[in-house]
Amino acid sequence: MKVRWTPQHLRFPALKGRLIVDTWRGQMRVRSWPRKRGPSKSKSVRNQVEWFKQANKIAKQVEPTQQALAIAMTKGTGLYPRDLLLKVMSGNLYDMIDEDGVNIQIRQRFRSTVVFQGVILELVVMKTFTANVASFVTWPLPVLDTAGFWDVASPTLITIPPGFNVVEVSGAISVTPNSGKLLVSIFKTALPLAGESSNIGFNLISSQAQSGPIPVIAGDTFSLRGVCSATRTTDANRRTYLALNVLDAD
Repeated sequence: MKVRWTPQHLRFPALKGRLIVDTWRGQMRVRSWPRKRGPSKSKSVRNQVEWFKQANKIAKQVEPTQQALAIAMTKGTGLYPRDLLLKVMSGNLYDMIDEDGVNIQIRQRFRSTVVFQGVILELVVMKTFTANVASFVTWPLPVLDTAGFWDVASPTLITIPPGFNVVEVSGAISVTPNSGKLLVSIFKTALPLAGESSNIGFNLISSQAQSGPIPVIAGDTFSLRGVCSATRTTDANRRTYLALNVLDAD
């Protein structure tokens, strides 16, 4: 490709926004015009960028003695005083003297917005457990489901979709009256994963089961099973639930 150029025309109006003509190490090159960088698709990155903008504005309003201290601490280093102030604010390790001379100390670390991934199921209708008969809980529509873990075609199951690697699961069943024994177990793909014996409370029996981090693949399922030593009915206060929390995903 040949590009004709005269000194009095430093740019080519017809090519502006389309091509860049420059030299690199003595060689002329022609490149496509760079696209504008749009906002990040990651919510955590967008939150961090917004925090950084606000922190830079706040750094200009820091008390003069604190600014002088930051200048002294960064003298002879590769850091700017503003860098030190931002590091302080990012950890919320900041002291401030109010108008009454009271030293206010902030020691809580900065946390970016946390987005829940998983599913929460609650039993909103009463279920009867026949004495000594193991029974899986059938769930209604989820309270919260971020990725289609629950399907009306398999209402007793939480099914792992593609793209999820590690999860943790917890569940509980509460029945009334408060006599006998209740065993609750979480099942992973038809095998018991975790179980706990009964905890007898006021006018009901409540039993919980909880897992640690579990590696999973697409198609794995989780369900909640209960066994009572006597015929019992779940209470109506939504104490029977099954929840899955995603710990790692692609």
